[in-house]
Amino acid sequence: MNESKKELLEQQKNESILLDNPFRWVLFPIKYSRLWSLYKKYEVSFWTAEVISPMEDKTKLMNMDEKLLDYIEMAFAKRIYIDNTCLDTVLLTCELLGQVQVPEARGYFSFTMCMENIYKELFMNYVEMIRKNKEKIERTDEVEKKDENNLNSKISKEEYEYNLEKKLNELEDFTKMKELVGNFYDEDTLFSEKLIYYVIIKKIFSSSIHLLRLSFSMRNISESELPTQLCDGLDRIRRDEQYQVEFCLSIAKSMKTKPSNDQVVNLLEQAIMLEKNFIFSIVDPQVLQIEREDIVAFLLFNADEILVDLKYPRQFNVSNPFINIMNDFPCSFSRRSCC
Repeated sequence: MNESKKELLEQQKNESILLDNPFRWVLFPIKYSRLWSLYKKYEVSFWTAEVISPMEDKTKLMNMDEKLLDYIEMAFAKRIYIDNTCLDTVLLTCELLGQVQVPEARGYFSFTMCMENIYKELFMNYVEMIRKNKEKIERTDEVEKKDENNLNSKISKEEYEYNLEKKLNELEDFTKMKELVGNFYDEDTLFSEKLIYYVIIKKIFSSSIHLLRLSFSMRNISESELPTQLCDGLDRIRRDEQYQVEFCLSIAKSMKTKPSNDQVVNLLEQAIMLEKNFIFSIVDPQVLQIEREDIVAFLLFNADEILVDLKYPRQFNVSNPFINIMNDFPCSFSRRSCC
């Protein structure tokens, strides 16, 4: 640890949001009105996984390209099979909750933990539906072959999940993502840096999922063929993640002990490279019907939004290639339509 970092860690002890509050036994009266208003905005958007019905999308999804279904599996599995790893957003949120001392922020992070489990449940519901459909197809093929050995080769749910997680961990860039975010737990990591790591997961490492939503809208298919339930769920998650990013960066930018512009840019460049490679390793962009350069531009644009929210200058100066499509999405999918 260099002297500069030691000095920042020492100064961090005086950050108001991290100072012990022995006399604030109750939430009211509200002291941090900005944080409270962001919390209430998120809270009134509460929803549960039950409002999304995967079965309504079943026929539509199963009629789509098998390679697209494989992409959905991998992109969703990335958010599901990360329990007890450094990419687990529930664990990350719990860590932030344990360190912050402001009741308004504690309330926010507590609510976020609840929502994170709902997002996982939605992703799991769709992965499970795809698994059952594959199992049905395999069973049909086996019956047609009338092969007793094949009849006994049905993959169990546990084996399916293990294989999916194994495929994920075999991807070098996924492993490197875990290593990068693993710095979150280092004792010399500033609280503001932890917030930025969390934002990177939401803004950069979630791009593979949000590109799926864009892909659905860019396809030349009728409304009756669109998996509307999944689109609704992804829109809700995207909106909620915007709230999460806004809240975390609102705290980070107000702190005196935050990483420099160059440090944040370096972190973002690493994240962009990893997410880009991850996406290209699990799908051909043609399957998504999205140009390769547009995917890269989308990642760079999201990174610039993080910098701007931290009151740093743009680094990549790339416009959002999907802005016209996103403006038509509900739930405030695009926060900066003017960009």
